[in-house]
Amino acid sequence: MTEAKTAVGMDDVDRLFDDTHDSRMARNRTLAPRGPKAFRIEKAGTGIRVIVTDWPHDSIDVAGTGTFQFLVYWAEDVDQTTNEGLASGFARRTLLSPAIPTSGSTNRANRGGSAQSVQFYSDPKYQTGFFWVVGVDADGIESDPGIPLKVVSGGGGTVPADVEHFQASESGEMRDGSLVSVVSYSFRVPTTGGPIEAVQFMYLNYPTLNEFAEGQSVRVTVGRGATQTGQLVFPRGLRTGNGSISIAGTAVTGVGTEFLTLAAAAGGDQLEVFGVLGLIASVSSNTSMTLVSAWPGPPVVGVDDWMVIGAVTIFAVSEGANGARRDDPENAPFQLIDLDGSLSAPIAPGSVFVSNIGGIVRIEADQVSGTQIDSYVLYRSTGSGVDAGMALSPPQPSAGTTQIDGKPADANPVAGSLVQFNDSNFTDTEKESGQAFVWYVTVRSGNLESAAAHQVGTCRLTSSQDVDPSLTGRVGLKNLLFNAFIGGTAGNTVIDTDTSQDGFNGTSAGNLPGKPYGGSGAAVGTGKFVGHTRWHSITDGAASIAKFINGNEVQIVAPGLSKTTRIWQEIDAWDLGLGGAAGNKITKGGLYVISALFRYDAGLGQPPGTFNFWIDQWANNARNGDSLRRYRDPADQVLKYYAQGSGNNIETNAGSVLLTTWQRFYAVYKLDDTITTKQLRMNFTLSNCATGELRICRAMLNEGEDIGYWTGDMGDTTVSQPVGSGPPAGGGDGPGTRDPLPA
Repeated sequence: MTEAKTAVGMDDVDRLFDDTHDSRMARNRTLAPRGPKAFRIEKAGTGIRVIVTDWPHDSIDVAGTGTFQFLVYWAEDVDQTTNEGLASGFARRTLLSPAIPTSGSTNRANRGGSAQSVQFYSDPKYQTGFFWVVGVDADGIESDPGIPLKVVSGGGGTVPADVEHFQASESGEMRDGSLVSVVSYSFRVPTTGGPIEAVQFMYLNYPTLNEFAEGQSVRVTVGRGATQTGQLVFPRGLRTGNGSISIAGTAVTGVGTEFLTLAAAAGGDQLEVFGVLGLIASVSSNTSMTLVSAWPGPPVVGVDDWMVIGAVTIFAVSEGANGARRDDPENAPFQLIDLDGSLSAPIAPGSVFVSNIGGIVRIEADQVSGTQIDSYVLYRSTGSGVDAGMALSPPQPSAGTTQIDGKPADANPVAGSLVQFNDSNFTDTEKESGQAFVWYVTVRSGNLESAAAHQVGTCRLTSSQDVDPSLTGRVGLKNLLFNAFIGGTAGNTVIDTDTSQDGFNGTSAGNLPGKPYGGSGAAVGTGKFVGHTRWHSITDGAASIAKFINGNEVQIVAPGLSKTTRIWQEIDAWDLGLGGAAGNKITKGGLYVISALFRYDAGLGQPPGTFNFWIDQWANNARNGDSLRRYRDPADQVLKYYAQGSGNNIETNAGSVLLTTWQRFYAVYKLDDTITTKQLRMNFTLSNCATGELRICRAMLNEGEDIGYWTGDMGDTTVSQPVGSGPPAGGGDGPGTRDPLPA
């Protein structure tokens, strides 16, 4: 079974500014045609059955719209990745006959408050493809078709797991002269279970009290373990009733009112009179309700201009292939929101990541969406026990949990980007013993603060990769890799001719990446991408190839015993490659850190072989030698570099260290300035395993001895080392120089 829903959003402001079917304001409005509340497709024999769920015809959603039947459209193929593709697909649509009449029902007994109509279409070609169902009035005017519903071959699909860490917060905004509620949300895609193609938002008590309604469906665009953010726009949850009210203290009495149809009997909604709000404690009858505290506004006696602002429960329901989802959406993850147009506490970050770098711990958290986010706050507690008070909003830290840092929020964060902190405040004893800590990150908006997201980690004294204080280095805060998301169209092979890689870096005519040697034919980049190339992959007869998956990951399935699958890209260096002087982005003999996030998916399992990464030095299509990997000699605890050709310059890790959640692995390299180097080549491989898989994302190459901040604007000249005969425009060092370490 496959099901689609009708979104409730800004297009519905004029219709849903007031959600009661007996609204005085909406009673006589003439509205545009309205599509169905929902529809689903069921395969039946050699054809399909289209089941349309209609809105109750006495509700404001349909009353006055003139919708008298639903038209079913079909297209064989639709590009859903762009608005242009959606429009082109709809233009190629086929109208199925006959149309489906509206039900004319006013039934509100069931949870959806609606009735259903069914129509069978016998042509077998309709068993796959894309479907729209639109409402039409007597003048032939049709409703907005919305996003098509995709039906694929096979059965109904696997019901995926619930999304994790679903958060939502509301604030008011003026749009087109009207005050609306903007709900910022975030959720994390689970690392296990079937794939999630979309999240269907459902609402309890919106737009109508005691009804369960389906709202907007959003496509999932991030990979497993990643956090997706976005916004939903609603007309405020106003319920306007008849009659007049009077208030004395906490007692509200009405004449000609129907309180039980507007406010929950158990309380939780708000009463608004003269722009003043009072929280409702309980509703005992249609003419009597009680406030939580005494009315704070001016006297209210026989006032007929009043309304109730509903508390709305928003559910996030996971949907898999063919629209498969759980049968009890009321048990999906949810958040309770007041759609009153006022600022509420911001949502917490979806995930926190902790990386241990010698005596420094880097804490990274997903940036959240929100219209009025001010800052991120970092807290820390000692030990691995999580402070329960930090899960509250605002947080209530215990005595052992302290605030240690803060960062201003980015007003327009790059999707999927992180806010980052460094923590180095550890005693020698704590570092020596690997003391455990819990780091918490919250979000502040004005005087409001979110609950905290947290992660447990440790500090340590030294490692084979920690910083050598005897060397001058540059702590690189810039990422030199093109398409460091390692993003591309899901299912595509990682190949240097695949232009879907370019969608993550703001390419344009005259600003395009090149192609590396060893692929389809080396080519120079242009504009700000001169010296950079796309990713390419190769196998040595392996049973698998590297593919893009989830839009922003690479998947390498087990290549086979004694086999390897590798991906790489190149950057022009000091002996000048195809890009000439303008393409040189690398310091001769410099220190560089290569890193990425790695994991495996539970579906295929942990790979028993090895995953590897390294930097080597090339002169066009000839490999001239290794970059020299750093290590700490256990004999004297001095940082050293493996010799050229020693066989130790590949960072090798057993697949058994991988988890289903992301971990960042890294290695520090010194470039060998004694060999001709026209390109650096950055390599990632999976080797010697017949089962399992490897996932890679958020790769990075930065200059310095330490992992730089992961950034989403890779390959831009503003994040590359300056080149030329003198200082670059706007100041800074000339080529081949390094900044001193911070004091």
